[in-house]
Order: sequence, then C-alpha cells, then structure tokens
Amino acid sequence: MPSFLRSIDFNSIKTRLIIFFTLFGVIPALCLVGVYLSFRESIEHAYREPMMDTAVSISDVIDRNLFERYGDVQAFGANAAAWEPANWRNPTATNPLVAAINSYMTNYGLYRVMLLVDTQGQVLAVNSVDPTGKPLDTSEVYKLNFADAPWFRKAMAGEFLNGRNGLTGTVVMQPSPSKLVGGLYANDGFTIPFAAPVKNLGTAGIGVHEHLLGCILCEGTLWAAMGETEKDMVAPSTIEHDELRPLAQVMLDLGEDGTYPSLAAVLAATETEQIKSAAVLLASRVEDQTERDPQRLLNHWNACVARIRFDAKRQGTGGSQMEPKPDAAGGSGAKSALEMIKERQALLSKGIADRRVL
Repeated sequence: MPSFLRSIDFNSIKTRLIIFFTLFGVIPALCLVGVYLSFRESIEHAYREPMMDTAVSISDVIDRNLFERYGDVQAFGANAAAWEPANWRNPTATNPLVAAINSYMTNYGLYRVMLLVDTQGQVLAVNSVDPTGKPLDTSEVYKLNFADAPWFRKAMAGEFLNGRNGLTGTVVMQPSPSKLVGGLYANDGFTIPFAAPVKNLGTAGIGVHEHLLGCILCEGTLWAAMGETEKDMVAPSTIEHDELRPLAQVMLDLGEDGTYPSLAAVLAATETEQIKSAAVLLASRVEDQTERDPQRLLNHWNACVARIRFDAKRQGTGGSQMEPKPDAAGGSGAKSALEMIKERQALLSKGIADRRVL
C-alpha cells in the first residue's frame, strides 16, 4: 500500500464522509456528462433550430421592407407634381408637390426626410410634417446643397444597387448618422439613405416601341390585331426606358392571360405606383398626339409598326416578315381593331372613360 494511504484513517467518520460525498458528487456528474455526450447533437439542434427560424424570419422582414423602400423612391419621383417648375422652392402648404411629399410621409410612416433636389444638389422641395403628421420646420433645408452627398453623386452617376432579378434604378447607402435628420428630430439621426433619379416621362423622348405600348393602353383591343411576331415589338427587352420595362411586362402578362392590356386593365393588375404612373403618362402622351380619335390612333399605330419593320429590315433582323394577324373575316387585324375601337367609342356618351387621377 502506498505510504500516503497508510496515513489516512479510514475508520474515522471524517474520512468516510469525504469519500462518500466525493463519490456521491462525481459519479452522477460523470453520468450526466455521458448522457450529454450521447444526446449532444439532438440537444444542440433543439436549441439551434428556433434561433435559426427567428434569424430567417427577421432577415425576411428586413429584406421585404428594404425591397419595398427600393421601389418607393422611384415611385415618388414618378409623381407629375415633381416635374412642374412652379412647385420648386415653394414651401407653402398649398404647393401640390409639398402636399404629395407630406402625404407620403404620413401614409408610410417610415421616413424622416424626403428631398427633391436638382442636378446641382440644390433642394427643390422637402416635407414639412413628420411621420405622425405633426408640423416640422424644414424651411432652413431649402438653403442646403447636397452636391457632395454620396447618395447624390451615386444617383447622378447611375451607380445603383442592382438586384439579381434585374432590379435597378435606386441608390441604397449603408446605415449612417445624418446631421440633417439628427438636427430635425433631436436624435442620433441614423438612417438608410435611398435615392433615385427623377425622370419626366411626360416630356422625355420615347421610341416607336414605347409609342406602340401607348397605343395599346389607349385601346386594348389593338392587342387582338397583333401576331406573335408583332408582340415581340413591345416585349420588355425592346423598351429603351428603364421606367417602362416593368409596364411592358405587366401588359405582356395580361395579354397572355387573355385580357386586353388597356390602361384600365393595367391599373387594376398592379399595385406598383411607378408602373401605374408610367402607364397613365404614356397613355396621355399618345392620346394628346392622336387627339383621342380612333382613326388617328390606328394611323399612328400603323406608322409605328411600319417604322419598326423598316428598321428591322435595314438591320437584317428579318423584320420584313412581320405581317398583321388576319381576322376571322379574312381582313387585316388592324381593320378589325378599328371596328372594335369605333364600337367602344360609340358606347361612351362623349370623350373617353375617366383615367386615373394622379
């Protein structure tokens, strides 16, 4: 027996209690360790799974909100009130531009400051209420210039945050403190800046493909006059303006579902304000050009189709093979469309049906 064991009095109560409590504590602990090691994977999974689900849920909420904000800034810029010079640098409550911005502030309840600036960074308009509708003194903001702001430089340079699905057109900056927001709300001013160029579709030059879209919006029955190759003329890939490609896709989807893609049908088919505004503006431009006359609308349609064919033939893309879709009576689809237009016009007491009011 080792010498250190000989010195231990195993007959004493003290020694026996120490041995007893040691065994009583160690053996159960070893058993628990063994059980944990046996069920370690399932235990960790049971605790990890709820945390992963929570993380994914939070991530989805953040992604969804950021996605909605991505489109909001472009939709705001599509408001026709932003294009009227008389509304610029006019902070009065009766200014339709300021009224529109204030309505965005209160309806969404998420934004702190909304700005419209010119190409030099000078402020043209800013909200005058906070998200709850309370008055907010932003009169001094009109004296500011944002030409050196990173979001402004990126927007002017077209350096957008592009999505995997082709989403583009908006600058999204990292969360950062804003002196402007902090000063107005007396807080740290942390915000996520969103910015997008404002493009006036009411005056911007548009091509023949866009004019065809406008003709269809004015009279959806023109869709019946189109063959499959002609429908390629208004495919989203043929549209030059980024703002109009989503509109072309909505119209294509409606046509494929058997619905004439008229303005009313487009407005009913989408909740995206940017698409609605683009549709109204494009239809209005074509209506103004054709003076809402069905014969002039058809002539304009035929002229656009002929121009596309000519350009395609000149480029050697086989555009000369495109022919109007024949109708059941053996006439051209264009003639049939004209008859349908006149029938629809006859149903209206005067003018055309009311369009969406911006």
